[in-house]
Amino acid sequence: MHKFTRAALVLGTSVLAVCTATLPAGARVADEPSSAMPPAPMKAEAKAPVATTAVAPQGTAMPAAAGDPATLVRYYNRGTARHRVTTVGLKTAGWYAELGGLWGLLRTNPTNTRALYECRAGSYDYFISFASNCGGKVKIGLLGYIYKTKPKTPATAALWQCYQTKGDHFVSIRSNCEGARNAGFLGYARTTASLVGFSRYNNGPDHWETSSAVDANYRREGSWAIRWTQTSRSRALYGCSYPIGTRTDHFLSLQANCEGKRVLRREGFVYTFNPGSKYTAIYRCLLPSGDHFTSARSNCEAAAGVKNEGRLGWVRLTAW
Repeated sequence: MHKFTRAALVLGTSVLAVCTATLPAGARVADEPSSAMPPAPMKAEAKAPVATTAVAPQGTAMPAAAGDPATLVRYYNRGTARHRVTTVGLKTAGWYAELGGLWGLLRTNPTNTRALYECRAGSYDYFISFASNCGGKVKIGLLGYIYKTKPKTPATAALWQCYQTKGDHFVSIRSNCEGARNAGFLGYARTTASLVGFSRYNNGPDHWETSSAVDANYRREGSWAIRWTQTSRSRALYGCSYPIGTRTDHFLSLQANCEGKRVLRREGFVYTFNPGSKYTAIYRCLLPSGDHFTSARSNCEAAAGVKNEGRLGWVRLTAW
């Protein structure tokens, strides 16, 4: 494995976004295809500009602009079959950010807000409480402040805490808690419905960039935000895969047929131009081992023998 400079945002410490659909807990990707031929290299773009965004080391926060919310992220762990909703950027293997589970909490407590605390009961049951002592359970820390009633601005969504009898709390925008038990109304959190989180994961031999679920042995390295809906001067980005011997290579493509390989999903939309200072270009990189990864650096993080296969487009560093 080469040493990576961690790309862009770290979930939970930088703000991403929310969409209105939630991936069912524990959903798995499709089996991989039998073709072992790698995708054809993308046509390299001449004089591709060097990505100028600051890169955050693993586990540290990107600088937040004054007034930016803290990000509340709904994670799922396939190993324990449990959720955790937190502003902490989880980076241990097994945890992935569920599509649709991203909201913004205030960092201060103006009128019409109340504090939310992250707590834990036992080893695995993480939950949210209004009580600063977590009702006698383990207190992890202050998450931020949520609106009590819906404000005129900014855009917000109602959040409910939900519970499954196996000992699993999670947060949902649906009052029916997606079939689980409704454990109470939390308040209104900020949303950015046009954007979704887009994360880079690694399991050792393979990197996987996606806005959706990954297998249990992958750990998150960092995240960006991409559009969930198309807009002017944007194009679709697809998640793809193909087998290399006994392992799988995941890669991104601008082609809907994944260059003849396995199509996993449409991840979202990237801009074809640089919209401003809150954006960074991302590049498709290839290691000698056959492992594709995505980087915000045009030199592909100077990994030994790496090849830049081309610029994919521009994504946001922050949703706010």
